[in-house]
Amino acid sequence: MTNTPTVTLDDIAAQVRDLSRLLAVIRDDVFEMDYGPKSEGTRKAMIDRVQSLTTIACDTAERTADQIEANYHTIRQPPVLVHPIPDEVLHIGAEILALNERLNRRKEELGRPQ
Repeated sequence: MTNTPTVTLDDIAAQVRDLSRLLAVIRDDVFEMDYGPKSEGTRKAMIDRVQSLTTIACDTAERTADQIEANYHTIRQPPVLVHPIPDEVLHIGAEILALNERLNRRKEELGRPQ
């Protein structure tokens, strides 16, 4: 069997907060970029777009981290161990997918719709 790790709200909250901090650094660095001569209008538009998208991503990550912290006790659940799918079942599923692909290719060869 394949082991599935346990994930907690603490793990997710920490990862979202780290993502928020990373995006803030990127956003700040992009804001400090040199636009170059005014004749390079395309470069200015591209930097403006990157600044806008980075700001949106950063704000979204910060809001998400803040919401997790604000509602932590309400949404916190005890850790859940997901029961792994046995390797044999995964193997059978892969075989079924492969057979289905072969069937679809054969239908295409015979000119039949799928």
